[in-house]
Amino acid sequence: MPLPADWSGRIAQAMSDLRAQDYAAADVLLESMLHERPKDLNALLLRAAAQAGTKSYYAAQRTLERAMRAHPRSYLPYYNLANLLIQQNGDLEAAREYYELGRTVGGPVNKALETRLKGKGQ
Repeated sequence: MPLPADWSGRIAQAMSDLRAQDYAAADVLLESMLHERPKDLNALLLRAAAQAGTKSYYAAQRTLERAMRAHPRSYLPYYNLANLLIQQNGDLEAAREYYELGRTVGGPVNKALETRLKGKGQ
């Protein structure tokens, strides 16, 4: 089946690939989309999720850092990076810093993330 030509259709396809746990397909699609719109927040966040899904944690971290630089007023890259660091290596100190940065730029309280930052279940 051919890919949708429009941006929103391709984003929807990438999300569908992620839900189906076809992380490699999502990553390839999002990589090509980011050539077209290198600073698109949704594409960057989805690509980081795809990279994390393939266990390419360093690449996911770099993608989220890129999203933070492109969108410094969005809390989403900060929160996602906090979650990634907990998932990747349990670095609660660095994760807490990113969460707090996200809160500083207006992010809402995230109870699930706060619980993980307390080290529960670790």
